[in-house]
Amino acid sequence: PGTYEPDKLTDYEVGFRGDYLDRRLHLDLSAFYIDWKKIQLQVTNKLGLNYAGNGGTAVSKGFEATTSYVFDFGLTLGANAAYTDAYLTEDAPGVFGKKGDPLPESALWAVALTADYVQQIEGNTAWTLGADYHHKSKVYNMFRSSATPLPMGAQDIVDAYTGLDFGNSTLRLYVKNLFNNRSYDGLVYSGTYTNPLLVPVQPRTIGVSYDYKLEP
Repeated sequence: PGTYEPDKLTDYEVGFRGDYLDRRLHLDLSAFYIDWKKIQLQVTNKLGLNYAGNGGTAVSKGFEATTSYVFDFGLTLGANAAYTDAYLTEDAPGVFGKKGDPLPESALWAVALTADYVQQIEGNTAWTLGADYHHKSKVYNMFRSSATPLPMGAQDIVDAYTGLDFGNSTLRLYVKNLFNNRSYDGLVYSGTYTNPLLVPVQPRTIGVSYDYKLEP
């Protein structure tokens, strides 16, 4: 086909946000429902030719909750949880999708936990310590009904840091992916759909950073 149609999103969202306990506790809640029609994507025909086209309809519904609490002694705890149920509401034969298939690379759950501690030492100098944990549930790279769906397993990543804050500069020692979780962020194809190349998350990385803020 020489043309393809525009896609259309209709998004319904409701939320609530508030601060409590002398603004120590923050709460942010939201829920959404998205109706997606005439999805634009790369379509493959029976001859194996790829072209831009439309791929049916889908919905995405879920919620997100974020909260944090600041303690008197310098500790701040935070949490975020997002649930997203995104799936086709009709067949998409051009991309081998069937009604009810989850949308590719759409995680059902994403969760994050954070902890940050600040202790004043002397003057403008403070010791900082923190860690965060991120979880993302298993996703598929293609529609589940396609001939070659490739699931990418759940992610569980922990980062940590410690350092000194001197007011206008910061020295920090950090570790990314502390437990060396071997999961994947995505994939690319080399020539055909039968030869996928997985893109790994950054392996355990230890480093030192120094930041200096110039005064205006």
